[in-house]
Order: sequence, then C-alpha cells, then structure tokens
Amino acid sequence: MTPADLWQQARSDAADGDRSTTERVLRQAWDESRSPFERCLSAHHLATTSADPRDALHWARTCVQWAAETEPAAIIGVLPQIYLSLATAYRSASDVDTARTYFLRAADACDEDTDVVVGGAITTGLIGTGFVPRGLSDELIDLIEALVARRSLGALAVLLPAVLSGAVSDGNVARLAAVLDEMFWTPGLVDDDLSDLTRLAAAQALVQLADDDAAVANASAVSAPVGAGASAASAHPPVVTHAADAPVPATDPATAAQTDDVPFRI
Repeated sequence: MTPADLWQQARSDAADGDRSTTERVLRQAWDESRSPFERCLSAHHLATTSADPRDALHWARTCVQWAAETEPAAIIGVLPQIYLSLATAYRSASDVDTARTYFLRAADACDEDTDVVVGGAITTGLIGTGFVPRGLSDELIDLIEALVARRSLGALAVLLPAVLSGAVSDGNVARLAAVLDEMFWTPGLVDDDLSDLTRLAAAQALVQLADDDAAVANASAVSAPVGAGASAASAHPPVVTHAADAPVPATDPATAAQTDDVPFRI
C-alpha cells in the first residue's frame, strides 16, 4: 500500500475510535514514505493523532522540516493545517510565545479556500496565546467558539476576516462592529440563541473605539500647546452600525494585516 492508501486507512480507523491501529498504520506510512511530500504528510498525520503531547510536538516539528523540502505548489494548500498543528503542540507544551508565532504563520498561510473551521481554530489559538485583535471582547470570543463548535460556516466566513483585520486601525474596528451588526440583522446567519451575544460583541467593539478616542483626546490635551487645533480624536469618522442604515461592503477573505513583524490574513 502507498502512504496515501495508509493515510486513508488511518482516517477510517480513527473515525472508528481505534487509536492503536491508527498509530500503527501511520507509523507504517512514515516508514514507507520516500519523497519529502510523503514524509511531510505522514508526520502531519502522526502529529494530529498522537495522544502524547511530546510525540505530537516531535512529529509536528518533523512535518514542518519536511515541508521546507517539498515543492511549494504541492504543499501550499495544507500549510495552514501544518502550522496550526505545530502551534497547538507548542501550546500544549506551555511554550506560548512559540505557539503564537506559529498560529500567526498559520493565519498568513490561509487564503479564500481555507476551511473556515481551520481559520476559527487559528483565531481561537491566537486569542489563547495572548494575541488580541482590536475590537476583541469576551462576548466575541464566546461567539467565535460557539460558531466553530456548531460549524456555522457562513457566519464564520463573514466574521473571521473582520476579526483579524481589526488589529490595524479604528476604521477596521468599526468595520468589525458593522459586520457583527449585519450578522445580527441577517435572518438565519446565526442561531437565535446567539443573537444577543452577537449584538453584545458589536457593542463592545464600539465601546473600545470610544475608549480609544477618549485616550487620544486626553493625551492631546496634556501634550498639545495652548490654542492647538482639534485633537486627533476628531479625525475619527462617525460610526453607523445598523445594516439598514449603512450596508457593509463584502468581506474580503484575503485582507492582510501586519503585527509582530509577521503578516497574516484569513
């Protein structure tokens, strides 16, 4: 059997809950792998199915090492999952800083074809390792986790790009609030029991904008000479969040941002 056949068999064994057979089959796939691509994916499967955190970290690191030896065209589609696996393994090993770096690399590897559940796991990982997109709140974290758990793919596809782009500017935080408001008013996009949480998340993003404006105004009042012109806070445009008043532009999954010197997009 080829490594690809063994990966498929292992997926079937894993679905049946047969962990020992799954590991044995994947070890066989690793032993029979010859190309960098085969070694990369065999290691990836071992990393994602290992019950031992140390083994998971070993295989995830091995996977990334072989990914570097693989033709980019062959591996680019699975890079988000590869980096996500390594980030998760580092997080399990309590190496939060390294985990955050690889969550960011996973986000950067995403494109419009990336599974939104993978994107949601990356976002949740970033949040859990201390990366805080602007506009984030406890309500928004709870909403994202609920949408991921329910595989609410349409809502996630709308929300996740706005969440991560919110790290850049006040305008993007306002856009996040507008997207959440649009989700609230769009019938069927979020389950009824999540509607209040969606609206609260939008409100909290606006609260952060107001707090930021107040901080800028206070800083300007302290530092500006007497008679100086209007404070920087006045440069922020008014925010209208009701979808009926101001339609929200289509969300661009490829929107990019820059943070910690690592570009990312979802």
